[in-house]
Amino acid sequence: MNQREVAWRVFAEEYNSSVLEHTGEGEKPVSYIITPLGARINRMHIVGVVTDIEEVGEQGKPRYRARVTDPTGTFYISASRRRLRRSRRCLRPLSPRSSGRAGHTRPRRA
Repeated sequence: MNQREVAWRVFAEEYNSSVLEHTGEGEKPVSYIITPLGARINRMHIVGVVTDIEEVGEQGKPRYRARVTDPTGTFYISASRRRLRRSRRCLRPLSPRSSGRAGHTRPRRA
């Protein structure tokens, strides 16, 4: 059984400043983001105010996107059908509110 990696607490400025990526080898390679402070993260824990929630999925394939703002900047997060029950609960279109989330990192493509 594969164990989950530890979710690192990351601020938006640190994550958004990350430019290095490391991809493992093998059948299912794992991608890591290398932060400016040297952390090698695959999963991260973020805390901030959830705003701008939108449903961007297709019929029968729900997908949600939201913006999470912390004191240092903004994260853009998404949740797909694989985690639908949790996605609906955490991304309900309510007024802006504080929330904490853990999830996988995804390198930004230029």
